[in-house]
Amino acid sequence: MNIGKDYHMGLPPRVFKKLEVKWQSSRSFQATTSLVENKECIAMRGGLNIEGEDDSYDFGSGAGFYVDATTEKWKKNYRMYSYITKEFLNLVHENFPTLPGRQSVFGHSMGGHGALIATLKNPGLFRSVSAFAPISNPTECAWGHKCFGGYLGDDKDAWKAYDATVLVKSYDGPPLDILIDQGAADNFLTQKQLLPEKLLEACKENNIPCVLRMKEVKHGVANT
Repeated sequence: MNIGKDYHMGLPPRVFKKLEVKWQSSRSFQATTSLVENKECIAMRGGLNIEGEDDSYDFGSGAGFYVDATTEKWKKNYRMYSYITKEFLNLVHENFPTLPGRQSVFGHSMGGHGALIATLKNPGLFRSVSAFAPISNPTECAWGHKCFGGYLGDDKDAWKAYDATVLVKSYDGPPLDILIDQGAADNFLTQKQLLPEKLLEACKENNIPCVLRMKEVKHGVANT
């Protein structure tokens, strides 16, 4: 793995004929692929010079929030949901000896939110999903209100399509195991940004197996 201006992640050269990843900062990157029919990038965050995209850590280049944006300002480039669930998965399967029917997904914080919704919105795509301190009920927290409002607009019904707690209530796909690790000393937990208890309650309502493990750690990945 080479870390510097170019962030190669140990991928073989043939992958970079289709995928170029240039590290922009610790929280944003650009992804450009040849798989999009119109030859434009399906998902791109950071370095776009969109007014306001670098103003805060929890929006824009700091937080794409794994949605396909619909508001005019963001809809062309902020499409991380489609990138992760379609284009990137195809690249992985085309270039590595994978078993597409036996794949799982995990993520941390906003990435945990992304892992959960990618699984729940695509029944059967992943066998299991794990998340470290995920944003579990974003329609009910400040982070979610900010990102959903910015990327999806004021229609709160549209927000529900990207909320794991809402989605799991109607999940009727193949058997699914959900594992959540959450730090009891996580300041975002006490600020009601994460709300894993809401997800757990919703899973119980729909008889979806979900394990919530509390640990005496903080929010960072190194502490999980």
